Amino acid sequence: MKKFFTLAIVCACLLIATDSNAQLFRFGVKGGLNFSNIKSFEDFTNVQSIEKYTGWHAGIFLGVKFVVVAIQGDVLYSVEGVRFEDVNNPGNLLDLENSYINIPLVVKFYIVPSKINLHGGVQYGILTNSLIDGKEGYEFDPGTLTTIKDQFKSGGTSVVLGLGVELSKLMVEVRYNLGVSDLSASDLTAEKLKSGVLQLSAGFRFK
Repeated sequence: MKKFFTLAIVCACLLIATDSNAQLFRFGVKGGLNFSNIKSFEDFTNVQSIEKYTGWHAGIFLGVKFVVVAIQGDVLYSVEGVRFEDVNNPGNLLDLENSYINIPLVVKFYIVPSKINLHGGVQYGILTNSLIDGKEGYEFDPGTLTTIKDQFKSGGTSVVLGLGVELSKLMVEVRYNLGVSDLSASDLTAEKLKSGVLQLSAGFRFK
């Protein structure tokens, strides 16, 4: 998957470079909300109650548009995670916040010319930080302080599926990022931790 993602990035960059002076070249800014969860996080020691976490994302996008197809790559700072019950204080909910630099690459198919598109692709996320309610450590077991970031791998791959609407230079997108790689770097759980993130984005295209 990583080799495919790297090859796709190289191909997209070549396409953009060869057509950078044409009207087909597009770039802009985007941002919005994340509604995320982590599969099997309840097995992360004594966690009992799990809820979705609301985070955010922001960054830039660039790509090349042809007649009914476009290739787009983003660079996004994204805060994702899960909300869970405090094992040391039952009934109190805590937020696990994982911060990533996400690099999705998608192909868009326009079902209504220049207005509505369906898109899909792959994304690689680079973990920059991991906190629980703003703290780097947490006692999942009484008396045992766990450094949160050390429990997660430095990166992960997702499959991206989405729907986009474009009105002149404004755009709105709904995407679902389905994690396909195990996020866990520890033996705190026997189950694989996989993320699921629903993204609502709004953007502005400069060109």
